[in-house]
Amino acid sequence: MGNENELNNASQTIIDMLVGKTLQKHEVKLDSAKLDEKTKAELRKLVGQLEKDVQSLAKKSEEE
Repeated sequence: MGNENELNNASQTIIDMLVGKTLQKHEVKLDSAKLDEKTKAELRKLVGQLEKDVQSLAKKSEEE
């Protein structure tokens, strides 16, 4: 179980780093007050899907 938590933490860290570097590369400055609720919901949905994809990939890797 600890291994799964470590994998989740590592996955989240990687996602955070990739998003952060991508935003930095394109000189995007986020101001959460400027994001409307629709955009926030879309971002949450996207992050949720990315997390599911990473977990699925990790599960497939474990099975092989």
